[in-house]
Amino acid sequence: MPKQIQPFTMPKWGIEMEEGVVREWLAKEGDALKIGDLFVVIETDKITNDVELEFNGVLRRRIGEEGSAYKVGALIAVFADQAVTDPEIDAFIAKFRPADASFLGDAVSKAPLAPAASRETVIPAGLSLSPKASELAASLGVDLSAFAGQTGRISLQDVEQAAKEQGLRATPARTAPPAENPFKVVKLSAMRRTIAKRLTESVQTVPHFSLRRRVSMESILALRARIRSANGAAPSVNDFLIAASARALKNTPETNVHFMGDVIHQFAHADIAVAVALEGGLVTPIIRCAESKSVDEISREMNDLVERARSERLTQVDYRGGTFSLSNLGMFGIESFDAVINPPMAAILAAGAVERAPLESGGFGSVMSVTLSCDHRAIDGALGARFLAAFKDAIETPHLL
Repeated sequence: MPKQIQPFTMPKWGIEMEEGVVREWLAKEGDALKIGDLFVVIETDKITNDVELEFNGVLRRRIGEEGSAYKVGALIAVFADQAVTDPEIDAFIAKFRPADASFLGDAVSKAPLAPAASRETVIPAGLSLSPKASELAASLGVDLSAFAGQTGRISLQDVEQAAKEQGLRATPARTAPPAENPFKVVKLSAMRRTIAKRLTESVQTVPHFSLRRRVSMESILALRARIRSANGAAPSVNDFLIAASARALKNTPETNVHFMGDVIHQFAHADIAVAVALEGGLVTPIIRCAESKSVDEISREMNDLVERARSERLTQVDYRGGTFSLSNLGMFGIESFDAVINPPMAAILAAGAVERAPLESGGFGSVMSVTLSCDHRAIDGALGARFLAAFKDAIETPHLL
């Protein structure tokens, strides 16, 4: 029987996925695994997946470093029979190319073949170093005792900082600034990298303009108080904002669109993407067909989406394909702000905090400032103003939502 070598490459989940992060290895080199065994945790821009093995094999080489990102198709692990020698595996890694090399770039050439340096370095018990960090520590003679007892992986940047503190230099000395400000290097998560990429593209390519309006929140606050008194709980202000946005989109369908270059896609249903803040960034789960749902239905669905977002259990169906976006920072005390459009959607509504201010009808009351950011290629000022007028009417007559 011929010797078998089986590569495992960064998977592609969804058409927009370009890279993934190896968050955690669940199996060690030398482990014999079966079909269905969990062996690695992969993080994408929106979700984190425990990956199941789809074949039987022995994990001979872990190439992907925990916390590092790899392009789709990049080689991150090698499975092979025990009869396969280490030199044969090294040769396989050196020659490996993904099906489409444009996906990979130089990720394979930069990946360590094996953490050989870590085996030659004296490391405090229980301490884990990345291969490059281990190589640098060994080459400079860095004392790693200060890291004893630390959990988590020691990075190259940690060793470089320790070398500086111990007066060790890997490069020619440079004139130091009068006072050095210590810092730590924080790797961007897959989610944060995707947010940075998409919003940079949006600002650079989409001609934004913003329209602002104040709306009275008196009726909504009174209605929520009555509901809470009767039921012990009430839909959130954000739930009413979603419902009001859906009604405004129904009344101004020209704003419920995607800009697609030569054409505009105008949608029949209001699929509203709602920004939810997470520790590593934000996601935008979608309330689909929001125009056909009551505030209570929206509230129940939103609570479920938020809970699943925070426990990293959203699926691609939950956050892909929105037609309009809503971002609410009012709970953080933000009075007003301009939100960045998420293409191909053509608009996003930013909601601020409820404040006491003069009312149009006279006197003082509770008001909210909302800002509609529009893609001028699809929505002009008059159309955006009509949307905000419809939104204001919906907010101020919440019993009709």
